Amino acid sequence: MNYHDIVVAVYDTISSENAGQFNYFKVIFDDSGEVDLLLLRELYKDSSMASAENAIPGMIGPFADLVELNRYALKLCEKVEKKQICIYSVDEYSAIIEKASTTEEFRELIVTNGNKIENLDYSKKGSFFKKIF
Repeated sequence: MNYHDIVVAVYDTISSENAGQFNYFKVIFDDSGEVDLLLLRELYKDSSMASAENAIPGMIGPFADLVELNRYALKLCEKVEKKQICIYSVDEYSAIIEKASTTEEFRELIVTNGNKIENLDYSKKGSFFKKIF
């Protein structure tokens, strides 16, 4: 997998006594930098899981569970037209940063680890356009 074909998303699980436990995306980026926060918010707002209750400024969520989080991640991957999204918890992402000593090693670890969700529409588009041209 090529680093340029992926989106990387880092989430955290936050608990509160009143609301319970929710997952939030803290940062989402690709090879060109952070994905636009307005795009992320709009996609979340349009999703069936959107909830203004328990929202945290600067983060995307809340997601009640990892299934919802993964569902949103796939929609995002399709929206930005990337081949795959790699999802990491804050702890998993921190471990990769600590382990990587070079940018190239970081990219390799990001591509080969994490919870990967494949955008099946991406490969269909590629093969369709290849047939035309």
